[in-house]
Amino acid sequence: MTRVPYARLLFILPVLAAAAAVGAVVWQATRPEPGPEPEVAAGPTTPPSPYRNTRPEVRYVGDAACAGCHPDIAKTYRDHPMGRDLAAVTGPLPGERFGPEAQNPFDKLGFRFQAEQKDGRVVHRVSGAGAERADPVAFAVGSGARGRSYVVNHDGFLYQSPVSWYSEAATWGLSPGFGRAHLGGLPVEPACLFCHSNRAEPVEGTVNRYRDPLANAAAVGCERCHGPGELHVAERTAGRVPDGPDDALVNPKHLAPDLREAVCQQCHFTTSSRVVRRGRGTFDYRPGLPLEEYWTLFTSPPHLTGDYRDGNRPEQMAASRCYQAGGGKMGCTSCHDPHAAPKPEEAVGFYRGRCLQCHQEQSCSLPPATRREQIASDSCAACHMPRRANKRGAHVSDTDHRIVRRPGPAAPAGPPTVRPGEELLVPFGRVRPGDAGLSRDLGLALAKVAEDSPGLRGHAGRQALSLLDGAVARHPDDVAAWLAKAKAQRLLGRPSGAAEDLRAALAVAPGHEAVLAEAGEVGRELQDWPAARDHFARAAAVNPRNPLYRERLGETLHNQRDWAAAIRECREAVRLNPGQTGARVVLVSCLMSTGDRAGARAEFDALMAAGPPNPDELRRWFAGLPR
Repeated sequence: MTRVPYARLLFILPVLAAAAAVGAVVWQATRPEPGPEPEVAAGPTTPPSPYRNTRPEVRYVGDAACAGCHPDIAKTYRDHPMGRDLAAVTGPLPGERFGPEAQNPFDKLGFRFQAEQKDGRVVHRVSGAGAERADPVAFAVGSGARGRSYVVNHDGFLYQSPVSWYSEAATWGLSPGFGRAHLGGLPVEPACLFCHSNRAEPVEGTVNRYRDPLANAAAVGCERCHGPGELHVAERTAGRVPDGPDDALVNPKHLAPDLREAVCQQCHFTTSSRVVRRGRGTFDYRPGLPLEEYWTLFTSPPHLTGDYRDGNRPEQMAASRCYQAGGGKMGCTSCHDPHAAPKPEEAVGFYRGRCLQCHQEQSCSLPPATRREQIASDSCAACHMPRRANKRGAHVSDTDHRIVRRPGPAAPAGPPTVRPGEELLVPFGRVRPGDAGLSRDLGLALAKVAEDSPGLRGHAGRQALSLLDGAVARHPDDVAAWLAKAKAQRLLGRPSGAAEDLRAALAVAPGHEAVLAEAGEVGRELQDWPAARDHFARAAAVNPRNPLYRERLGETLHNQRDWAAAIRECREAVRLNPGQTGARVVLVSCLMSTGDRAGARAEFDALMAAGPPNPDELRRWFAGLPR
């Protein structure tokens, strides 16, 4: 049987920056030992809190219920970047243009992309290589200050469009990190939507499906920082006003410093090593509760990251002398007003005023004339919080929140040097004494590092396995731990062990999409085509919109000589994603195997028009196919 040249044509999701390249500061951190840990309760409970709206039964009411009593805040917040971070798209949004002056259409990766207005909707179109798809846009993500990305809704399955708007250039362009494998859209997972929407309801066991996504479409709002408002609204409507602080609604300024900062950290801690705790859901956290009960956050030690220079906002700020000397007084809202953002022309004065709340004019060692000669606006932040080139993507601040006395060089380029046995990740924030789940969460985070960072695969994978072995022994129903363990096994070249782990996971959750997809990949590596076919078919039944599942299913059918079924699946993969190069390769091989040389030639020409990464290899392969 002729094998198709498949290994270089994998569907590769754009990876987040490796956790080992993330700046870190540890407030209270110890490396958990992988030995025996105390047993914990079967299911997590809600931590105690003086605020009644932290209970899970209290419902969200939406920003409109708040605006009636707080019109001024509601008005200014609508112009805040957080208040504009998600919007339903019913037509063109402010600033967008659709003519050629806005680089519309534009060509990239061998395809043509276009944003167009059609029947009162905005439609994104991708065409080329004999295929085309046009998708009405459902949501826009991003305030528009720098740009916007867009989300397409397919019966509750949400995908990021490959077309984005870049405000500073006033042009359309390819979405950040997108390649040919993503031209049908990138799955929008709950961890992403968590920080761009007020709330969402993921369908359990799926990667990117949500209940009523159109009904729940709302930007980050009042209740993301204050908690659900049902009790507060009901009591105020009834005329009941408390004498002191309202225990029906969280006000972050009354919280202890760690709980206050957690309200911001839930979204602004932006590394990829955020692990949902066992038994919790992505959207379970409520303001006023300890964040470590819902998420475990990990960073890398500072010597791996250039002393926090490539870190994110919370860890950079916690590394600053201002924060450390403040004894808990300083926090995010010391400098940022969560209800109103200063206008661009007011920003320098606004932030300078925040600095002078603690510092004096004469605190600066440079005379005012010298300062203004160097920086005409005399901005404190321009010198002590300089903006740097964005190396890790659009989700990371360019502003150095370490509040340095003197600007230093950028973080070292290239991957860090990791010594054998060295810790790659440490917890950030509070750690509960005797936390039985910390080693499990570290194992999940390390498995993600192994998946995303080939240079750290062996180091991170072995550490992950040593921790996850204990996690699944303690809790055999922990599907996330079984899945992470299986991925680590496969990445370390142990597919048979991974298959065993996945059988255990599927015994607990037989319809879990991510587990089924991973089981299909393991079957593929083992060349167990019946198993791979079964798992990819079941994954496609859970999510019929994912082109990778169709491509992989087509390949397994090809290797079982079921040409007609393989052709059908591959054509569907190409329909879902015109850039699905691997599916086109399998399709050519199937058509040639059925004797349809003309059809194979036409599909091969389309494949080459799609701009594959290895054209010379493909030409040699096609020339060698049996005729």
